[in-house]
Amino acid sequence: MEHTKLPELVYRIDEAATRLKIGRSTFYRLVSRGDISLIKIGGGSFVSETELQRFIDKQEKQAVRQGSPLKALLRSVEEQRT
Repeated sequence: MEHTKLPELVYRIDEAATRLKIGRSTFYRLVSRGDISLIKIGGGSFVSETELQRFIDKQEKQAVRQGSPLKALLRSVEEQRT
């Protein structure tokens, strides 16, 4: 029987930071500013895939409005997700 790998629904802090290509301290700064929300499961803190996508979408919209070089970075992150 062949097993299909399920998509990840939540990420540990270090995994989420890696997905965004930022350090843990930068990630925690985004959390403290309210830009990214955490989920508590048991004793751990996690970030949902939906929350990461929401954050990326918000950053991309801001970059487009501002004509920022961040747009290219966000596009690169999105391409790696697929």
